[in-house]
Amino acid sequence: DGDTAVATTTLGPAFEGAPGRAHGGIIAAILDETMGFVLPLIGDLAYTANLNIDYVAPAPLHQPLTFTAALRDRADRKLWIQATGASPDGVFVRAEALFLAVDLSTFSHTD
Repeated sequence: DGDTAVATTTLGPAFEGAPGRAHGGIIAAILDETMGFVLPLIGDLAYTANLNIDYVAPAPLHQPLTFTAALRDRADRKLWIQATGASPDGVFVRAEALFLAVDLSTFSHTD
């Protein structure tokens, strides 16, 4: 959606942590992936250097979840991306990550 990445999913029992709630690990993975989808939207290749997550409410199972991420700020190689996760009951998680941009040639091999 423009320069904002949006991911939607519904998690089932395979992702249960506390009874009836999604495990925080899968929520962290979805946040990191959603934030990563911002990179092609803004034309950068980068990796996650730091990910901070505030779990503000339980993430329900069997309900649609929407994760939204966007670039908050940048300075040289540093990209700060923020994200939220929401259910029909409201926001259950907020996150911010520091991504470090890399030149694609870093991954090239020359023999």
